[in-house]
Amino acid sequence: MEPRKSDVIGWENAAAYLKQTTDTLNKQYDERLQAGNLIYIYGPSGSGKTFLLHSVYTALNCHGKATAERALFYRMPDFTEEYVDAILKGTTRAFEQRLYRAEAVLFDDVDYLTGKTQTQEEFDKFVNHCLEDNHTLMIVTGSNSPDNLLLSERLRNRLSWGKVIELRRNESDTDEKRII
Repeated sequence: MEPRKSDVIGWENAAAYLKQTTDTLNKQYDERLQAGNLIYIYGPSGSGKTFLLHSVYTALNCHGKATAERALFYRMPDFTEEYVDAILKGTTRAFEQRLYRAEAVLFDDVDYLTGKTQTQEEFDKFVNHCLEDNHTLMIVTGSNSPDNLLLSERLRNRLSWGKVIELRRNESDTDEKRII
């Protein structure tokens, strides 16, 4: 799979793209999704990354298609905490299976994994599963482009294989405009 170049777009275009992705997921929910199911969104703080993720997650749930087990939303600190807890309790297999069963998984703030080698390895394993299995929609956010993340080279490469979107903060945007 060839890495894709980043699309530099404004907030409204990113919102429209994610809405289209959400609509596609809702239409094809009982069918396997096409390849290209990894979306990486990056931009500075305040550019709307987390808001977009919450909007997609809410849209999936509002359409009555997703449940807590079919669509998951993780802030990276929560993902890390759940993973460490699973290691301590000896339930890593159940933790992995929950991720693998999901049809949409949204991860906010991948930068949090900097310096957390074992958690990066688990996350990388999940990214590989999504890319190989082609049925899980995965949206990941970070503050830097995949090439500039302070993560393992392997994980940086994987994150660049999907659709890469750069958000730029537009000072004239208001929260009222940010409704999908």
